Amino acid sequence: MTVPVRPGLEFRVLGPLRVLNSGVEVPVGGEKPRAVLALLLTHRNRLVSTDAFAEEIWSKGTEQTLANLQVVIGKLRKSLADGEDHAGEPQRVVTSGHGYMIKVEDHRMDLDRFQQHRSAGDAARAAKRPADAATAYRLALAEWSGARALEDLAGLRFADAFAQGIAHELIAVRQQRIEAELALGRHADVVGELFTLTGDHPFNDILCGQLITALSGTGRSDEAVEQYHRFRERYQTELGSAIPDTLRMTWAAVSRHAEPPDHYAGTTAPGAIDRTLTDERFSRLRGELVRNDGTRIKVSGRVTVGRTGCDVTLPDAKVSKQHAVLSPTPDGYALTDLQSTNGTFVNDVPIAAPTLLAHLDRIRMGDTELVFRMGSAADQ
Repeated sequence: MTVPVRPGLEFRVLGPLRVLNSGVEVPVGGEKPRAVLALLLTHRNRLVSTDAFAEEIWSKGTEQTLANLQVVIGKLRKSLADGEDHAGEPQRVVTSGHGYMIKVEDHRMDLDRFQQHRSAGDAARAAKRPADAATAYRLALAEWSGARALEDLAGLRFADAFAQGIAHELIAVRQQRIEAELALGRHADVVGELFTLTGDHPFNDILCGQLITALSGTGRSDEAVEQYHRFRERYQTELGSAIPDTLRMTWAAVSRHAEPPDHYAGTTAPGAIDRTLTDERFSRLRGELVRNDGTRIKVSGRVTVGRTGCDVTLPDAKVSKQHAVLSPTPDGYALTDLQSTNGTFVNDVPIAAPTLLAHLDRIRMGDTELVFRMGSAADQ
């Protein structure tokens, strides 16, 4: 799908970091300016403190960082001003308190457009409109210009955390687009892509089920049998677990030449396919949040955190009403900031995208600090 050239400045992070002006590359400089711009963009329209720049980019104390940072910010401002279509535009990078902030409208950022198209696809999916869903998800995927977010800044901790978080959204959109294509009878169109995706994600039962469905739908039943048994053996040998029920349901339908579970036809088992990413371990995934006073808060399923009206309530004036959300994924719990006023921090690093939590990670929202402890249903 061809992405139209957009007038004015455009910022891209879904791939290598790029700044474009009406499709023409705007030079931003070397490694440090690119890293500074990337950190600003992953926190667009929010303050990034001097301390954060010091820790994430310079690995020095704040005082040592400040002079270097001011020079880099000055050069960035000039590069971005030169890239604007109209002279005299307000500065995009502004000083705010003890740090800096970049002002970026949603339509000028590939990440925001990706999420908007994804939301449109989700709405069409909920309304059982596969053609509209497929179109919206394709538009979302067209915003990607690389295989990994901020791929040219790999190795920087904040860039790696951002890339890891957004990778979950990417695979979810791919799954949902293929689901819509299969509902439209386009089995042959997605077989090649599914072979690649199942190779990259060998334990993703939804992708494997989609591959089996696509192969069966194109008359390649022998290959569907082979793929099912290969997945089952891999799951049992490497994970020591039975295959997920969703894949078993798909295989049972395909093997008897019946229609496999289909969200759009209303034949999906309740809740079985509507997971963001798919793994039967979701039902066993548990954790807890531990406050400074030792209070333990059990975590199961999707959990919202905020000052009021959330699953976990934090009586802290610096915590937003809807501050963050914990969501289960095949790899564990991911923490997502909900555009809170003061940000969400994991091990003192501000998060800009869904971030996987490790056992004993420290989470800070406002003045409240929590420790995340990973566990399973058997543990609790």
